Amino acid sequence: ETSLAADVGREPSFAAEVGREPSFAANVGREPSFAADVGREPTFAADVGREPSIAADVGREPSFAADVGREPTFAADVGREPSFAADVGREPSFAADVGREPSFVAEVGREPVNGQK
Repeated sequence: ETSLAADVGREPSFAAEVGREPSFAANVGREPSFAADVGREPTFAADVGREPSIAADVGREPSFAADVGREPTFAADVGREPSFAADVGREPSFAADVGREPSFVAEVGREPVNGQK
């Protein structure tokens, strides 16, 4: 679970600012459906492999793989495209409006690289 925050101050988390309406099934396979004002509609599969598809008004489309290796792709109106690897080694690539491109390694050692501001 990671919270991204662009220069404009947004929090791409599975929570709409205006209000969220999730629907949780069994803990083995939950399938919540969020309907925000912007129009988000994520779909969660089982714990072993969830594949939500968020379509926001800015145009973000994350795709989460299994918890051993998730690879979401965010396309915000500022133009950020993070890519998360397995939880043993994360390698997100952020492209914000200001032009930041941090690169995070495993939790045992982070090596962020910021671009020009």
